Amino acid sequence: MKAVTTRLSVATPPPDPEVLIREARRRQRRRRLAVIAVIVAAGLAYGGIALLGPAASRPARPPASVPARPHATQRLAVPSIPQSVRATVLIWTYLHGTWLEQPGSDGFRHSGKPVLSVGDYQPALTHTGGWLVYVGDGTSAIREDLSGRPRKLWTRVSEHLPPFMPAAELGHVWLVFNDHNLQPRRPEHARLVSVPAGQPGRKVTIPHGYWLVSGTERGLLLSGIRGGLALWRPGSPPRRLPYTRNGGLSIGFGATARLVAYGTRCDEPAAARSYTPQCGILRAYDVVTGRLTSVPAPPGTAAWAPYQFNRIFSIAPGNAMLAATAIAAPEARHGHLYVVRLDGTHPSVIRVPHAAGLLLSCITWSPRGSWLFYPGPGSRLWAYQATTGKVRSSRLPSCRDAGIMIAYPTPSRAR
Repeated sequence: MKAVTTRLSVATPPPDPEVLIREARRRQRRRRLAVIAVIVAAGLAYGGIALLGPAASRPARPPASVPARPHATQRLAVPSIPQSVRATVLIWTYLHGTWLEQPGSDGFRHSGKPVLSVGDYQPALTHTGGWLVYVGDGTSAIREDLSGRPRKLWTRVSEHLPPFMPAAELGHVWLVFNDHNLQPRRPEHARLVSVPAGQPGRKVTIPHGYWLVSGTERGLLLSGIRGGLALWRPGSPPRRLPYTRNGGLSIGFGATARLVAYGTRCDEPAAARSYTPQCGILRAYDVVTGRLTSVPAPPGTAAWAPYQFNRIFSIAPGNAMLAATAIAAPEARHGHLYVVRLDGTHPSVIRVPHAAGLLLSCITWSPRGSWLFYPGPGSRLWAYQATTGKVRSSRLPSCRDAGIMIAYPTPSRAR
C-alpha cells in the first residue's frame, strides 16, 4: 500500500516540491494582499469606508467590500438558504478578520475572536468537540460560541510547520514538534492533547522520513519525504496507501478520521504558470473497510486541482461526498467546482452551479453533511445540496480564496 504526499520528496540536492508549491502559493497570497491593501487605502482616502464591524447603535451589516445587493443573485432568482441547515458559518479573511453567519436567518455579526496568525498554515483553524483550535499566539483554542478567553495549548509557532494537526478523537488535536523543513534529518514528534483539559499526552516519535498529516481510526496518516502516504501505528512499520509510490507526487484533497482523499498521476506546477499541482486521478480510501474509489478528471477538464491536506474542509460529514476543483486547461488559474458522491456503487461527479471556481476558494459543508457552502455570484454565500440538486443563495457575504470558512452546529445559547 502506498501513501499520499503533500510534498514531492526528493534526494538531498533537489528542493522538495511541496516547499516549492507552498512558496508559490505564499507569493500569490502576498501579491493579492498587496493589491487589496492598495485598493483599501485608496478607498479610505477617497470615501472613508469603514472595513470592520458595525457601530453598536445599528444592526450588523456585511463587510463593506461586499456589495449590499448583488445584481447577479437577483437576476438568478435563487431561493434563500433554508433555516433547516441549522449551521453557524465562521469566516476569517486577512482583510476583515472574523465574522459569524447563520444561513437561513440572515444572522450576522463581527467578532474580535479568534485572532488568527497570518501565514500559510495547514491547518490554520479546525473545529472539534465544541472547540475552535487555531494558530494564533501559538496553538490556541476557544469555545465554538466564542465565549470566554482563549486557551493556549502551546506557545510555539513556526512559519513552516503547522503547530497542530487534526486528531481522530473528538475534542483532541495533535501538537507537532520539530520543523522538518529546517531540520530534515531530525525525526518529528507529536503529542495528543485534550483541548478542554489542555494536557498533552506522551510523546510519539514519527518514523524517519515522514511527517504527520492527521489522525484516523486506523492510526496516524503520514506523508513521506520521498513521496507517498502511509497509515502508521506506533510499534509497526508504515503501511502505504494504494497507488502512491516512492518518489511519485501525490497530493491531498482532504482527510477525516475515516476517509483519505488524494490525487495520483500528478504533475508539479511550474511556479511561473500555476500555483497548484494537477492530478489525473482522485482517489478516496476508506481506512476502515479498505474500499478505494478512483475518479478520473471530469470530461472537458484537464486535471483535478487538489487543495492539499488540512487547507479546506472538502469532505462532508459522514464521508459520503467530497468537493473538488478541476481545471479546464493546464495553465488555468480558475476551474470548476464539483461534488463527488461516494455513496453509490459507482462514484458520480456533479458540477456545482454558479460556483466562483477559484482554485483556492474557501468551501465547507453543513454540519449534517447535506449542503455544500461556497462563494457564488456577488461574493455571497451560496449552498448546493447534491442529494436533491437544490441550489440556494444568501444575502450574507462569503470569503473567496484569501480566507477560511468553517461550519458547525449553532451553539444553543446563540439560537
